[in-house]
Amino acid sequence: MTNKSVVFKCFYALLLSYLMLTFPKSNCLASELNTKHILIINSYHKGVKWSDDIIDSATSVLKDSHLNIEISTEYMDTKRFQDDKYIDDLYTIYKYKYLNKRFDVILSTDDSAFKFLIKYSKEIFPNTPVVFSGLNYFRDYMIKDYPMFTGVVENIAIKDTLDCALTFHPDVKNIILVSDNTATGISIRKSLEELIPKYKPSVNFIFNEDLSFIHNPSFISTFSQNSIILLLSGITTDYSNTILMGDKSFSIPRNFSIPIYSVWSFFLGHNILGGKVTSSYNHGKIAGNLMLRVLHGESPYDLSVVKNSDLNYIFDSKELARFHIPLKNCPIRV
Repeated sequence: MTNKSVVFKCFYALLLSYLMLTFPKSNCLASELNTKHILIINSYHKGVKWSDDIIDSATSVLKDSHLNIEISTEYMDTKRFQDDKYIDDLYTIYKYKYLNKRFDVILSTDDSAFKFLIKYSKEIFPNTPVVFSGLNYFRDYMIKDYPMFTGVVENIAIKDTLDCALTFHPDVKNIILVSDNTATGISIRKSLEELIPKYKPSVNFIFNEDLSFIHNPSFISTFSQNSIILLLSGITTDYSNTILMGDKSFSIPRNFSIPIYSVWSFFLGHNILGGKVTSSYNHGKIAGNLMLRVLHGESPYDLSVVKNSDLNYIFDSKELARFHIPLKNCPIRV
């Protein structure tokens, strides 16, 4: 074998080794460059069915698109902690944690996460698109100075549900409204305060932040003949015991004497009559499609906020029968 042949074979072996070592790195680098980095900021904690379902539905849209995505999730836990110091501490943590991290889009769920991003996004996540979801009491001016924001508004049919309930129970004198004191609950109460004058003085509205009254015989005897209950947002049994949105442990006592309505699909199946309800899965699908459009290069500024999502009247046929409400009186879906 000539010296030239030996040199050539050695060179060929070295070149082959170099290519074998380099190509995988190149492929990994290309894959990393094509990865879409997504941050989800959840107002609550894992286990709140409403926000969990929104996230599952939104991310399923992204996964079906076959994009290479990497998802990071932050749980703000504001069902249990929401004072100013706590929010300031979250700001400090997120600012440190994401100092050198850039995201292609951020998904926020519900009011607390939206308010946090309105206050801090330009500092912590500069020039990052935000798709918000689960937002109550939205007004266009809220994002006037935020061209990187778009999203889907939590369209809840309080008036339609109340009107339907009053059609079923024309002699009602009291409507008991149950809602917590979270950012979501406060936003819903604002919407209610705009509606209440339309029903007064023929109907009296009573606000409750917890459900402890359902086990109070005196309360039940007072209101059982001429009242209905409307469940709104998350609810608590007392200061320290939160009933999660859609928690499997949540249940109204069977044969409870006061008709109960809600505007949320996750309360269905817990011995309530029903109402015109919003679906967390549909909500998440809309948010996911907005995120997908952003990831494909569209500007959030050019994407209109979705304010009217599909709602459906859904009722529990057993509860309708128990309160002697004919099926023919229902707007539909039993």
